[in-house]
Amino acid sequence: MKMGKVKKWVAYIELICMIICLIAVNMQTVTAKEQKTYLAVGDSISTGYGLENKEESFVSGLASIIGYCLDDQAQDGETSNSLLTKITSGSLDESIENADIVTVTVGGNDMMNAVYEYLLKAYNKANPESPTTVEMMRQRLMAGEVQTVLFAAQNISGFPTSKEALRAAASFSRSFAQVIQKIREKNGNVGICVATQYHPYQWLATGNSLIDSEITPIIAAVDAGVGILNQIIRNGEGYEVADVYTVFKNSENVLTNAYLQYESPFSFSGNLDFHPNKEGHSVIAATFLSIMKNNFQKQTVGKRDQVKSESPKTGDNGSMAKAVVCMAAIAAVCVTKKKLK
Repeated sequence: MKMGKVKKWVAYIELICMIICLIAVNMQTVTAKEQKTYLAVGDSISTGYGLENKEESFVSGLASIIGYCLDDQAQDGETSNSLLTKITSGSLDESIENADIVTVTVGGNDMMNAVYEYLLKAYNKANPESPTTVEMMRQRLMAGEVQTVLFAAQNISGFPTSKEALRAAASFSRSFAQVIQKIREKNGNVGICVATQYHPYQWLATGNSLIDSEITPIIAAVDAGVGILNQIIRNGEGYEVADVYTVFKNSENVLTNAYLQYESPFSFSGNLDFHPNKEGHSVIAATFLSIMKNNFQKQTVGKRDQVKSESPKTGDNGSMAKAVVCMAAIAAVCVTKKKLK
């Protein structure tokens, strides 16, 4: 074969390599663009607190169902104010900018902290010789300590109209509105869905009428506090509302960890842990999914078998690898050409 023909074929091969490289990189770019991200922000409801397997949390289940890559930035104990501080600081900028959908669960700690403060003031006034702290009050109630639960039941009825409750509601209203505004400023196209607060103690009952009548004020006061939060959430703008409260209210099954069990007259065991159980998380996921399908059609919510739940950075690494291979191929052709000269 003549040298001129060899050089001609080498040129063809070089051109084909370049075309293949461009196609490979372009396909990788398209795949990266197709990868959608679901960002979860908020409190321990979104972290899956209390679950033995965090994969059973509603955020993990929801991400799996819709086929999005999960970016869970929720934090135990998060309040509307701490979430606002986090967003304002810029620490969530990348997550928000990359998100296609955001879910928000926040407000419960705002109100429950106010409950603990209200009860603390009443307790320390009644027990000046042995005052306690907000944290100890929270721990005793969460653990279901009999005397603390009964004290709460006897003193909580005035909470919904207390200055602690009103202060918490005002703070939540301001901070929550700014959270939504800041997310919108950082990503104007993202779909935002906010959960209403559920009533965690609606299923509390020991089976003993005397004890059950004693704890009724706790159930009523917490429900009223939750109602204050939900009114704010339902009246807001810039997001869709997943009405978890109503779905929980209509459920015959117990969906939280809280329970009380009768032991003997004026004695019971259990806890006031307000976190959702495994079934509760499944219900929350289904509630969010329903809203997403009805309101975020442009986000193509649905099972996407072709999209793997992996870090968005994987696509960048894949692109780089393909580029390196292509460059190596072109370099090999160039070396061949040099030898033929």
